[in-house]
Amino acid sequence: MSDGNKNRDYKVFEDIYYQLIKHYGRTLTEKRDRAVIEEVKNETIKLIDSSTVSLCLNLFDWAKFRTAKGGLKIHTVWDDTLGLPDYINITDAKVHDSKGLASQIFPKGTIVVEDRAYFDFELFKSRNDAKNIFVTRLKSNILYESVEELDLPDDIDQNILKDELIKFTSKDAKKAGLEGKIFRLVLLY
Repeated sequence: MSDGNKNRDYKVFEDIYYQLIKHYGRTLTEKRDRAVIEEVKNETIKLIDSSTVSLCLNLFDWAKFRTAKGGLKIHTVWDDTLGLPDYINITDAKVHDSKGLASQIFPKGTIVVEDRAYFDFELFKSRNDAKNIFVTRLKSNILYESVEELDLPDDIDQNILKDELIKFTSKDAKKAGLEGKIFRLVLLY
């Protein structure tokens, strides 16, 4: 089978995977036992990240990553409702996380959770236009101004230090068309 797969196009397996998700998606969603946050229980949540897999250059010379290191990167969009990835892209390890997915824009109302590697003002603008909700970590050198500090609840969520509405003020944010757009910044302990 391994020898046969050397000559078989990966698209065959990709198509089978997506057909299986389409066929079993409802069953997977209904039978999944998971803790659900009440405020987002009916929302579509996508978790985006990538993983770098180290490979031995002696065996995988096509996977040159650094001088003496080989690798590949698996870019994944995890559908939290299904409990499975609904999109995977495998690239050279050199490809930056933010460039590894064909699209990072989702249907209206989708909540996207990702790490700081995906922080990009043009992506924020596109997601804002598509009515995506996104959660990411702020880079330390990002310029912004506070518009309003929101009151914190007294009896719950004691790990929230600050909750405020902000505007990005950098040249890059303005160039991307985010001037005047309001975002929410939450600082956690």
